[in-house]
Amino acid sequence: MSSGDSALSLIHGYGSSDSDSDTELGDDNKSRRAKRRLSAGPSWKKSEGNKMIKSESKRLELPDGIAGLFTDKQSKWVDDKHKHEGRSRSFEHQAGNWATFVHIPVPPSDDFYDLCTALVHALPTDIPMKLMDDFHVSLSRTVVLQHHWINSFIEALRQCFIDCSSFTLVLETLEFYTNDEKTRSFLGLKVSIGHDYLLELVKLVDECLLEFRLPIFYEKPSFHVSIAWCLGNMRAKVTKDLTNDLKRLFDDFIDQNPAIDRVEVKEIQCNSGNKHFSFPLS
Repeated sequence: MSSGDSALSLIHGYGSSDSDSDTELGDDNKSRRAKRRLSAGPSWKKSEGNKMIKSESKRLELPDGIAGLFTDKQSKWVDDKHKHEGRSRSFEHQAGNWATFVHIPVPPSDDFYDLCTALVHALPTDIPMKLMDDFHVSLSRTVVLQHHWINSFIEALRQCFIDCSSFTLVLETLEFYTNDEKTRSFLGLKVSIGHDYLLELVKLVDECLLEFRLPIFYEKPSFHVSIAWCLGNMRAKVTKDLTNDLKRLFDDFIDQNPAIDRVEVKEIQCNSGNKHFSFPLS
């Protein structure tokens, strides 16, 4: 017998065994089996034109509480800009993705806060900047980290920073910045001393980011502390006279408070969503 004949015989045997089992059943058993088939699913009946049509059995509806569970999971998340002062996300929100970035915190002293407030008040009304909620020096971009990667990524960072020592930064000049999307503008205090040490830290962070196939930091970073922000691209409104006025105000504050421009770096932090991790330096 050829392989094709063998396969056909198996197919035939499977069909005939089912029909044989029906033959072996008694009339009562066949009657009960037929009733079960009718009650279990769709049946067929004759229409007025003597044609067979399918009759669907009525399906039970899910309770609202259970049906709502599936609806919530499938509904698309909508970005409400009013909840974060009109700021738009750099990337679309997806469940399980956490916005993550590495930075050096800069806790403001009273004098530093007064300096930032004075600089913001000196801005013209067509550059409506407001003080930042927190002050820091970025060591990475804001990247998307999946939730199940967080612990591994944090441990990788911890190992990178384990031999790093504390150091001092000095902020010397003012600079205006925009984000990559040109949707926000910032006034920042640029780092003048400590730049090389920051580059070494960025290399360590970049190594961790590459392990997780995440984008690394800028090739030529301008390390700074953003002190104020506003919506839109304000570059065209920043004149040379404005820059000089702000510089004089900054220098006057430094003359009166010589230590105001110094930042003692004792730790590095990583924010991932609502989780905050700290890496103390020796």
